[in-house]
Amino acid sequence: MTNYNAKDIKHYEGLDAIRKRPNMYIGDTESNYAPIQLVLEGVTNSVDEAMNGFGKVIDVKFTDDGYCCIKDRGRGIPIDDMEVNGKKIPACIAIATMLNTGGKFDDNGEGSYKTSGGLNGIGLKAICALSSHFIVIITRDGKQVRFETKLGKLTKKLYQTDYKPKKGESGTFVKFKLDESIVKVSDFFKVEKEIKENCKVTAYLNKGIKINVKFGEKLESYYSENGIQAIIEENISKQEKSPDKALYEPIIVTGKKNGVDVEICFTHTNSESEKMFSFVNGLKVPLGGTHVTGFRLSMSKMITEYIKKNKLYGKTELEISGEDVREGLVYAVAVKLSNPRFHGQTKDSLGSNEAQSATQSLTNELLENIFNEKPNLAKVIALRVVAAAKGRIAAKRAREVVRKNLEGNNLGLPTKLKDCVSTNPEECELFLIEGNSAGGSAEVGRDVRTQAILSLRGKIPNTQGESISNILKNAEIQSIIAALGTGIGETFDISKIRYHKIISMTDADVDGSHIRTLIFTLFYNFFKPIIEAGYLYYANSPLYIVKQGNKTLCYLKDDNAREEWILQRAKEKKLKVSKYSDLTTQQITDVTAGIKFNYIKGLGEMNPEQLASTTMRKGNRILTRVTMKDAESADEAFRVLMDSKAVEERKKFIEDNALNANLDI
Repeated sequence: MTNYNAKDIKHYEGLDAIRKRPNMYIGDTESNYAPIQLVLEGVTNSVDEAMNGFGKVIDVKFTDDGYCCIKDRGRGIPIDDMEVNGKKIPACIAIATMLNTGGKFDDNGEGSYKTSGGLNGIGLKAICALSSHFIVIITRDGKQVRFETKLGKLTKKLYQTDYKPKKGESGTFVKFKLDESIVKVSDFFKVEKEIKENCKVTAYLNKGIKINVKFGEKLESYYSENGIQAIIEENISKQEKSPDKALYEPIIVTGKKNGVDVEICFTHTNSESEKMFSFVNGLKVPLGGTHVTGFRLSMSKMITEYIKKNKLYGKTELEISGEDVREGLVYAVAVKLSNPRFHGQTKDSLGSNEAQSATQSLTNELLENIFNEKPNLAKVIALRVVAAAKGRIAAKRAREVVRKNLEGNNLGLPTKLKDCVSTNPEECELFLIEGNSAGGSAEVGRDVRTQAILSLRGKIPNTQGESISNILKNAEIQSIIAALGTGIGETFDISKIRYHKIISMTDADVDGSHIRTLIFTLFYNFFKPIIEAGYLYYANSPLYIVKQGNKTLCYLKDDNAREEWILQRAKEKKLKVSKYSDLTTQQITDVTAGIKFNYIKGLGEMNPEQLASTTMRKGNRILTRVTMKDAESADEAFRVLMDSKAVEERKKFIEDNALNANLDI
């Protein structure tokens, strides 16, 4: 038996716990999520000040040398001393460098926050802990003070600057550069779009607050007097024939119940998909929670009862489901409450029961009013739900036809599936492979015990905005559904999944990226729980084979990797360069003398051993897990580039990106 003694217990001072286990506090530090989350934590602190009546303008700036700067006009973090473990420490330093210290733990104290997106006070500490350089400048009480830290440790104690504030001037300025040894994506410019979107939504959620975001010299300002309605209006179409055109003007629900401020906006479209936007105390909460549950329960109960009471289903009574009520529903639910209980530090879901009762009660009141006083609007809503129920029943019949067609073929599995020996989903992998030739090489090179191969002929259709009945007409999608074993739509059951790794393996060129995006879109629209469970991946296949004579030196995944390889070779030859662009054409020629970069047009060009060793074999391959953000980006790309409703957005996209296009011709 292994000994377990006091020496096995670890104690971390200050912010060492955050640096040791950062994922517990801010989520995945390996992906794009971390820099976005840390910026949002900083902005949220400033928004908390504004929400509580102190300062209405927030500036967020990103510099070319890797810094994020956030400035507000709030009260300024307290700078007077507080007692911690018998020592007097400036409150601002304690707030930034000590766990379990902050102004958001006090429910009733003078100067406390009535509502806040960061009640556990971790945000500023996480930024401090995970920054290679962290500066705070506070203006209040007629003076300005400053302190600095590195890697969570105080390097410059609090001191007063020479700046003389104007009368009544106050606020907090935070400047930080992420520690790239922990936060792998430390360049804010790589997540510029996501940061801007978060700041825009934050401004829309808080009427009268202006957020200025500046990347280099590019400045954008976000402000709305319409609040949550602006979010809905941005997600519905104005075009008459668009499937995302609102069937009725967005309906707004506002009120307060049991100390919870509620704001809801919703409308139905003819789209097949549901769009949900969830917020708590001005913070985006992507997985919803109790406040969203309350709204959904009310919509399902009230609308179903109205349909049955008025017999709007036609001759044959229908069984209405919550899925029918939410088909084509675009809605935002925002609540503000003094003590929200979140699931996890990253605040993906709200768990406060009082939020559910508040949203459900207020939605009940609104719908009751519509049913009694606006019969035409009530009928539009009800008939939209009836149409969804009829469509669901038709899709179920179509699925039954597909299921019967598949039965009898290898116990319901598609004939083109080359399955693995193991039946343990936790160790089984399914490769979705582009083309039969690549599929043949993969079948020979795979680990037969745990790796299954499904070759896809051509491209699967774009599933953006499509119904289940339509996508089930495609043979390749039928094969994917059968191989997964989960079913689809109402019959979907993730517990029946046959593989815990579903890996999209496509060529490294533009066409391969297109196919991969189509697969992401399919899973996002119809198999979302698989993405949420972390079962969807893509394989990073190489674009170049590097050879010297007949000897293969290595494989490179893309042009950036090729440039990095040449740069490292130049450094080995003692050339004084720091980046690829420093190299002259002649220097590149010299350092690559005798080297050939053979372009791999497709996976099928590699023999089984090459394909297995570079892309499939554990220990050598590089797999990237697909997150909900990745899938949302793929879905958004197809919405802009291929949906009939997005003509103006597509035109703008082409105009903005024409000069940056990387053409594969």
